[in-house]
Amino acid sequence: MKKNSRTVGIAAAVLLGLAALLYLGGLLGQLLENYSAWQQAGGMAGQEEIQLPSPGGADCLRAAFTFSGLKAMGILLLIAGGITAYFKFSDRFGGSGQDPRGFTVSKEGTYGTASWMGEKELQEVLEMQPLVQADGILLGKRNGKAVCLPADTRFNRHIAVFGASGTGKSRGFIRPALFNIIRRGESAIITDSKGELYADTAELFHQHGYEVKVFNLVDPEHGDSWNCMSDLGGDTLLAQVLTNVIIGNTSSGKTDHFWDNG
Repeated sequence: MKKNSRTVGIAAAVLLGLAALLYLGGLLGQLLENYSAWQQAGGMAGQEEIQLPSPGGADCLRAAFTFSGLKAMGILLLIAGGITAYFKFSDRFGGSGQDPRGFTVSKEGTYGTASWMGEKELQEVLEMQPLVQADGILLGKRNGKAVCLPADTRFNRHIAVFGASGTGKSRGFIRPALFNIIRRGESAIITDSKGELYADTAELFHQHGYEVKVFNLVDPEHGDSWNCMSDLGGDTLLAQVLTNVIIGNTSSGKTDHFWDNG
């Protein structure tokens, strides 16, 4: 329905524009014809008065298809094209404007091109739907609906959250993201230097069937670990091969035969 309405609107605009072009072209064409006749009659020296063009629609339509009328319409099209090109490309080649706060902003991009997202851009980039139906990355709430980055977005899904201590980064973004991960049944790797997220969400993950592992660098005894040698079943030859592989792939390239062969 919207597509049909838009098509009708475009067609109406084209017809109105064409009618205006023919009318103005005919009016200007009459003026050019009258001016040419006035000059041939001697102009100022001939004591002749230039005849004014007829504003009638039929006269303008008839004059639009004369040589002078076609030339007049060409001039009008050039003027309209020039004005359109100026407004379309002026932002790319300099100029300045004002942001909603009233500050003058350069349009050259010298100081960056970032700006606050408008309503139109929000509709194109993000999606708004009830929380239970949200499949993307939750960003916030607007008009009672969840605002999220769609799962099939054409952009990457990397997000940086900035804020001083105590401003609600974990409460406002990280925890809702973890709850949404649980709802969708996805896996997660969480950097939790303070241990707060583990204390608050580990049990919830357990209740939903997740296996939670902790890589505790501060207190290794209270963290999970993996001994790669334990899977070798006591085979010393495999242990030696594995050791050589680890050393060969983690050394700086400089070898010391004393340690390599020791």
